[in-house]
This record gives sequence, structure tokens and C-alpha cells, in this order.
Amino acid sequence: MDPGHNSNSFILNPDNSGFGLASKDGGSGTLEKQDAFYSLCTTEKTCGGRLKYGRFKDRNHAIMCTLFGCMTFFVMVAVIVPLCIYALVDSGINDQVAIDGTGNPNYKSWQNNVVSPGSDDVQVTYTLNYFDLQNPEEVVAGGKPRVVERGPYVYNEYYQKFDIEWTDNGNIVTYNIYRYYVYNQAMSGPGTSEFDNITLPYAAVLGFEYLLNLVPPEVQQMYTAGVLNKIQQSEIKIFHELTQVYDEVQASTNIIIRRNRDKINTLIKSTNASMVIYFADLYHYFNQTEAGQVIFKNLMCNTANGISPFKQLHPSEAWFGWLNDPLLSEVSAVLAEVKAKTNVTVPWSSAVPGAAVNYTSFYDARRRRTPDTFYTGKKNKNQIASYIRYQNMSLMHTCIAPTKSQNMSAYVEGEEFPACAHYQNDWDEETAENMGYTTPFATDYANRIKGSDANQFGRPLNSDTYQVFISDIYRSAYLGYLGTSDWYGIKTKRYSIQQKDMLNATANPENAQYYAFGPYGLLNATKASNVPVFISFPHFYLGDPRLVAAVEGLNPQKAVHETYLEVEPQTGLLVKARKRLQVNYYMEDYSIPEVLPSTVELGYAACENITELAALLEGVVAEPHIACNVSIVTDGIVCLAKPSTWKFENGGVFMPYGWVSEDLTLPESDANDLQNSLFIMEDVADGIQFWSLFAGGFCFAMIVAMLTYSHCAYRQSSVGKFERYKQQYGGGNATGLGVFPPPSVDTFGVSVTEKLASAPHTSQSDDEEGGSLRNGTTRNVLNNAQSIQNPVGRR
Repeated sequence: MDPGHNSNSFILNPDNSGFGLASKDGGSGTLEKQDAFYSLCTTEKTCGGRLKYGRFKDRNHAIMCTLFGCMTFFVMVAVIVPLCIYALVDSGINDQVAIDGTGNPNYKSWQNNVVSPGSDDVQVTYTLNYFDLQNPEEVVAGGKPRVVERGPYVYNEYYQKFDIEWTDNGNIVTYNIYRYYVYNQAMSGPGTSEFDNITLPYAAVLGFEYLLNLVPPEVQQMYTAGVLNKIQQSEIKIFHELTQVYDEVQASTNIIIRRNRDKINTLIKSTNASMVIYFADLYHYFNQTEAGQVIFKNLMCNTANGISPFKQLHPSEAWFGWLNDPLLSEVSAVLAEVKAKTNVTVPWSSAVPGAAVNYTSFYDARRRRTPDTFYTGKKNKNQIASYIRYQNMSLMHTCIAPTKSQNMSAYVEGEEFPACAHYQNDWDEETAENMGYTTPFATDYANRIKGSDANQFGRPLNSDTYQVFISDIYRSAYLGYLGTSDWYGIKTKRYSIQQKDMLNATANPENAQYYAFGPYGLLNATKASNVPVFISFPHFYLGDPRLVAAVEGLNPQKAVHETYLEVEPQTGLLVKARKRLQVNYYMEDYSIPEVLPSTVELGYAACENITELAALLEGVVAEPHIACNVSIVTDGIVCLAKPSTWKFENGGVFMPYGWVSEDLTLPESDANDLQNSLFIMEDVADGIQFWSLFAGGFCFAMIVAMLTYSHCAYRQSSVGKFERYKQQYGGGNATGLGVFPPPSVDTFGVSVTEKLASAPHTSQSDDEEGGSLRNGTTRNVLNNAQSIQNPVGRR
């Protein structure tokens, strides 16, 4: 027998092309050997005698298995390797942004930004713009306010964190912060100066009613009682003098007096009548007027500003507050008199706090604020820079009456701003109130302190809303996703305060807990500051159109007045910020009772009479004992007669005061550092994933191509045709239960009959050992067909 041929090779491998199956020994074997022959991994062959393809059915099978293995490998690389790189990158980012100790590489920049005070590399600018009122007299008479925006006044913002302490293995940090602002004339608007005078709402006047509540009622009554006592003393003195003069005139024998006696008597009687009415009117006024209003009006009269709810201020003091306010200093003087007479001390400060605090030193910051506590994010990256307590509070409180708990021995009046005692988290509300604190809103939810400080965020950013605590508006809020932006080639996410938080309680009932009962577009900070303050976006951007219409000179613009934050989503790093907020005062109709002008006129008329009377008696009577002085018409009485009714258009107006833009943009060098560290690794991971998937896809495509080609080859082969013929006409099986005529032509167009004629016959021994076909062409074909069944399927 020819070792190069097999009894069934003419069907399975008609031209020895390598797409069929052949036995290792060239032709002999039992049916079991044939089954083993067609099983995977039972033989070894070489490709062209040179390349081993292992224990596979044939070369095709070896190639496909190799391709399948490569495809599996590349897919696993595409999945596992990027995940490993991402995990390493993620861990590296957390090591950078979770500041868990002084050894962190970013500790210094986190701890302070004082690179070089006043230099150009400052990261945060604090820009102030004010609404200079042009017509204050018209406004209090019901006219429409007319304002001109003044600024910008630019400050460099610096911070230094101190008294830093880490706990919980670096997962929690507590620190205080010394934040201060330095005026930058070069960056400020042309023609602007720190000493510009700007006419603005006068906070001390607008909040005086609240401040007066700090003075006990009995002390207020003491003040008015003192004023009344002075009036009574004046009344007694003047009537005594008039009586004395009258008696002397009547008893006098002086020729001059006798010649002018009638005139003198007329002057005395007229003066007496005027004084009776004069003092009666004053008593009536004081009996009908509240003590606080008397105090308020008298004190305003004693200031250069007079009776007005507006005051000229310099840019810095207007925003950061001022010491030794003239109106509040008058109260200090009154309280000093009370103490001198009664030994009763009423704590008081003449300082007016501002919208922001500009600390003067570490000592000042430590005295006036309590440390904050944060999660660093070391254990949970979603908690990076998340508040645990703000100034030791879990619910927001503001200090509205610092003199209630201020250690007066550690405070210098007129040189420092007062401060409440440091808040203790275990205080109940009554204790907090007694210490000078109040909650700004109505519910615990509204007063909650939750979220990050908006300087860092939990990472990665994969949500459309993020909760932050904004101390400038005394509350937590969810920032809403606005879209994507670009920071020196890096894609960032932009967030801002959601519009629903600026709606009033009518449009959004949930905002009733924030006392949002006015026009929409305002945040009510009245309870938080004890002054009728409302916060909005600049120029009432996104606010009720009526707010803009009520004041001439406003022009809201999105590009200039929008507030937003841009955050790099992988690191949670704040890369750009435009925080723009405006302070407004609600000014409504207000009236303090006035002493009748006729009363003052009576006083002046009496004074003229007395002056004339004194002139007649001069040189005749040794001592006239009478003179027109403050005992009759004092400056205070004249003040009480001045108009003190403020009428505003429509009964009240939200008067814009000023707005701030706190701006931060991290430099391009930071973006480059991020690109060269974080994103280059992500690019590597993405590249590995892409090319691995590409290679795996190529392998898969090759496998599909080979399977398709093999299937097509099988369909055109003799066996394929024979199988289809058998399915069409029915047939038997390996035991000979049916006879099927063989295909007449094989895959390559060669006649099967010709193949049969040329095929060698098996020997007797072969027939006995392996059960091969005896001589007989038809039977040989049938048994071979039944033994292979489906050679393509075995691949």
C-alpha cells in the first residue's frame, strides 16, 4: 500500500491541499483510530515540514486556535491593563488631593497662597463694584433711585490656614483660616481710589432698630427720662427768671424802667404764654413717642450725616466694615452717662461689620472665628473637603450680638471688631441665643451644614448636582450642572447655583423655610444679620424684572454677572471660579414723630422776646438774670422737629448696595502638569485598550474569514454534496441500513468514478484489523462517508 495515500483521502483531501484530514500512518486504522484521528489534539504535523502546528487536526485548526488565543489575550489586555492603570492613577490622584498631612506634595499650596503679597501670580482676586446713589433726597421723598456703578476696586485675596490638626489617621482635618485682602490699585478701574466717596445705604441706620434691642428697655427709658428732666429744668429755670424779672420791674423806681414798664410787661407776658405752650408741646411729644425713636432721632441729629438712611463711605470700609461709627458712638456716649449715674454697664460696640471679614492678624482670626473641621477624603474620595463642622457648628448660626459674650477684657473698643464667644456644638438654642447667636433660617434642614467648601469636590464628578456649603449666603445648596468647558485644553464641568433656589415661596414652596417671601431672585439674610439684607446676583441677574425696573442704572448681563464654578472631573479640582454676589438693602417707608414746627417757632419767638427784654434791662438792673440760651430751644429739640419721614417709591425698594466677583483661574502651568501626569497615563491606558481591541478584532475577523472559507469549501466538496443528497433522498447509516449513490463529482470537479478507479484497494489484513471496506467501489464510498459523518463540523 502506498504510504502517501489513504482509503478515504480522495473524498476528504482530493488534492492534498491541507484542508482535509489524513492519518499519521498513511492509511491503516480501525474506526476508533479514525475517531481519534478526527479529535482535537491527537496528532502532530508540521507546516511544510518546517513549522510545527502542534496537536491539532490540521494546519487550519492550528491557525484558528492560535488566533482565538491571541484574540482572548488581547481582549483581556484591553480590559485588565487599563483597569490597573486607572486604579494606579486613581490612587495617585487621591494621594495628591486628599491632604492628610504635611508630607502631602500639595500641602503648601493647600495651606496658603501667600506666594508674594501684591505680586502678579496671585491666584484669587476679589473685585468690588458699588452702586453710587445720585439722588438721595429724591429717593426719601418717593423718587426713583438713580445709581451709577463705581469700580472695579480690586483686591488680592490671601489665605493662610493655621492651628492645623489631623485625626482619624489623616481622614479628618481641623484648622482655622486667616483670610485678608490687599488693595491692588494697578488692577482697579481707571480713576478709582481707596478714598473715593460713594453714597450708599447706611447699615447702622437701617439696622438701628435691631441694635437698639440690645439696650435694655429700662435703659432706654432712662435716656428719655433724662431728656425730659432737662426740659423740666429748663422750664423751671425760665419761669423762675421771668418771675424774678417781673417782680424787679414792678418794684423798681428807675425812670427808664418806669418809662418802658408797659413794654417790659408785655414782653414778659408774651414770653410766658409762649413758654407754656412750648413746654406743653414737648411733654406731649415725649409721652406719645417711643423712647427708642427719640434716641434714634436725637443721635442722628448729633452726627454729620444728619437724619438720612444714606451715608458716604470709602470702598474698603463699605465692604469690610468700619470702626467708630458716629451714630453708634453717640449710643456709647449715652450708655457711658447711664453707667456714671447708675453704675449699670451695657456692653456696646461702635463697630459696623461688613459683608466680608478682612482679618488683621492670626490673633484677630483666632479671636473672631472658630476652627472648621473637614473630611480629607483619604478613606472616601467622595468626601474630599466635605464639611463636618463649620466653625464648630453642624447647624448654621450667625453672631448678631457679639457684645453678649465678648470677653470685654480681651477687646479694645474702637480698635477691634467684637466677636461672639466661640460656638460650642453641644449648646442648645437658648444657650446659643444668650451667647449672641441666631439661626438664619426656619428649619434644621435649611440651616444644615453639608457638602464641600466648593474649593475641592469629591471625585470623580459623575453627578449633575453637587452639594456645597456657601458661607457667604449662610446655607448649603446643590449646584446644578451647566455643561462642559475648557481649561487650557482640559475638559471641565461647569456648575452653578440652581434657579429653583432663587425662587420665592410662591413658585417653590420649599423656599418658605428660607423666608423667601419677596420677589424671586433674592436670598433673605435679614435674620442672619439683623439688618434687612437680601443677596442676589449682580444687577438682579435672573431676578424678578420688577427689581431691575425699580432702580435706574441697572443692566444685568449673563457674561458679566453669572456665577459658576469649573471643576476638573477626575481630580475634583476647582480650576476656575466666578463667584458673583450682590448685597441689597430693603428700604421701606419709615417715620419718626416730629415736634411740631410751630412749637419750635414759639421757642424762637420767646427767645427773641427774652433777648429784647435783656437789652432793655441792661445797665438798669444789676443782673437781668435772663438770657436766650439752650435752656429754651436746644439743638436736640430743633432736631426732633426736623422732617424724619422717608417715603419710598411703591412703599419700599430693594436698594442695590454693591457686588463682588471672587475670581480664580489656575495657571496654564497647572494644566500642563496635569496633562503630563494624569492624562498621559490615561492616554496610555486608552491607547492600550484601543490597540488591544483592534488586535483582538483583527484576530476575530481572521477566524470568521477562515470559518467562512472552510464552510464554503465544504459546501462545494464531494462530502458536502453527498450529505445534501442524503438529506434530500433519505438513507441509511454506518451499519448499511440503506444505500446512497455517491456524488459524481468532487469539490475540484474531478469525477468520483475516476477517483474510484484510481484509488488503491485495501488488503485482507487491513479489512480484518480495521473493518475497512472490501473490494467494491460503491461500498467503499458509502462506508467512508458514514465513518466521517461531518468532517467540517469536527474542526
